[in-house]
Amino acid sequence: MSEPQSRRGFIKTLGASALIAGLGGAPSTVPAKEPAAVGSSNLVPLSRAGRALLDAAAETLIPASDGMPSASNVNVGDHLERLGEREPAVRDSLERALSRLEGFSRALLPTPFVQQDPDSRVATLRAFERAAPWEFKALWQLVCEAYYVNPRVLALMGHELALTNQFGIQMTPFDPRLLDRVRRMPARYREVPDAR
Repeated sequence: MSEPQSRRGFIKTLGASALIAGLGGAPSTVPAKEPAAVGSSNLVPLSRAGRALLDAAAETLIPASDGMPSASNVNVGDHLERLGEREPAVRDSLERALSRLEGFSRALLPTPFVQQDPDSRVATLRAFERAAPWEFKALWQLVCEAYYVNPRVLALMGHELALTNQFGIQMTPFDPRLLDRVRRMPARYREVPDAR
């Protein structure tokens, strides 16, 4: 890459292409494993190498820019590991995507993904997206979910966080005065006589 790409440009490019690939791509030939039972004893944290790969991929997908932190700066990997412990299907999807990314990266370049320079990582991810769209899409969506639910990121985006007894962000109550202008407007339809 000759010029650095803005965060918005990068997200739009990868997001749009992931959506297109997801809508028109063929499903992966990698067979799905049976998910482990929730709370089973075989759910262990990612290996050190797997975590390093996740952090490197997340850092490349969402780099720091425009006053926003990178994905690795807000510990996206921690969130995904905790989510994977609760949701074995998520863990399986993440592990499959990381495994395919590492295998693809080694086939493409002699250097492992985590040791590649930023431009090579971007090129590798773009090629990975074309070669394995389903796995790329899974990785992309998981990283984005973990990033955009982070309280620090939400605060930087201007979302006000309020403590509640419920999970998630609560909407502000609807203000009916917002409809006053529309209610005063003339009808934009014509009445049809009753045909009975």
